[in-house]
Amino acid sequence: MSRTIILLALIMIYSCKTENKNNFNPAEIKTTKVVEKKEAVEIKTESAKIDQKKENLRDSLNLQTEFNIDFIKSKTTEVSNEISVSYNHSSQNKKTIPNEFLKKYIRTHKIDIGFPEYLPADYPESYSLKEFKEYEQFDLFTFTYDDESCCTTLYAVTTKKDTIDIINIGVIGYTGGDGGWIGEKYGKWTNEYLISNIEASEYEEPAPKEPVEKEIDTVWSEIKILKNGIMEYSEIKKVKYLGNKKVE
Repeated sequence: MSRTIILLALIMIYSCKTENKNNFNPAEIKTTKVVEKKEAVEIKTESAKIDQKKENLRDSLNLQTEFNIDFIKSKTTEVSNEISVSYNHSSQNKKTIPNEFLKKYIRTHKIDIGFPEYLPADYPESYSLKEFKEYEQFDLFTFTYDDESCCTTLYAVTTKKDTIDIINIGVIGYTGGDGGWIGEKYGKWTNEYLISNIEASEYEEPAPKEPVEKEIDTVWSEIKILKNGIMEYSEIKKVKYLGNKKVE
């Protein structure tokens, strides 16, 4: 009797295993994997959409709340008497200008005094806000631009009162070199409406086959700021040397 019971139990166990094996469906596993993969892609896509919405919101808030005269004031210090790129170009507390600000205000305005004709907006990390000054009928701020191929240049910008509606942009200082040329422009505020500059540059051909006399130029100039914020440049004096000989 006991043998019969044991035999029946073994038959039942074998039947259950056989039924489970017969019910195995590879298509169900494949379908499950496809569903899981699809869900993972959907989660990743949704996460990317959320990140993009956050970025768009930040950009929108920047345009609405930061890009005004208070934004300039918060990123600058009071205008100092001395004008020197080496003095103004300290990496400490550097106030980088956002790309959207450059696109909207700086890139679209032609340089009125100096170079280049238009400034690029591709490298916002190359720009830094520096100083600010309030006038009765307009405002003024300065910024530097690092051109890796040449110079660090200091620009002064005049804007309509309490706005970022630009009137003029002009170079008031620079330092740098390229090939055989090195140069520097520096100066000071003679009064609140007049900048006095000295620009000194040297040129010598790199590794010349024959000795070449060094060319040295020095230019004294002024930038006068009118009551309406327009900047006027005038050259006061220019001296040129070739070697030790004055040629101009």
